Order: sequence, then C-alpha cells, then structure tokens
Amino acid sequence: MGSKHLGADINLAWPTAQIAVMGASGASNIVHRKTLAAANERGEDVNALRAKLDQDTRTPCSTPT
Repeated sequence: MGSKHLGADINLAWPTAQIAVMGASGASNIVHRKTLAAANERGEDVNALRAKLDQDTRTPCSTPT
C-alpha cells in the first residue's frame, strides 16, 4: 500500500496485481470491528450500529467545511 500522503513517489505491482479502492462501509467495518463485536456479544442490533458508524464516517468526508 502506498499513497502520496504517506510519502510514496511510485507504486509498483506485479503484472497480475489487482488494485481496488475500499469504500467507507468496508473501512468502517475494519476500524470499528471491536465495537461491533462487543455489541454483538451484548445482544445489540449490530446492523443498526453499523449503519450509524457508516453514516458517522461518511458525513465528515462528504461534507468538508
């Protein structure tokens, strides 16, 4: 992984490599995995919590000030 933000000047990959961009939903699932697992153990509605966390992740990104 690399980006201009991390200081990478060039990215190299094998000819058969696949490059993809992760969406907000996938990133939110990874970042909040412990929170979601704890909510699941407590018997809370994980899908509702996931939707709230997704929205909290998207709002600052899609509406910069």
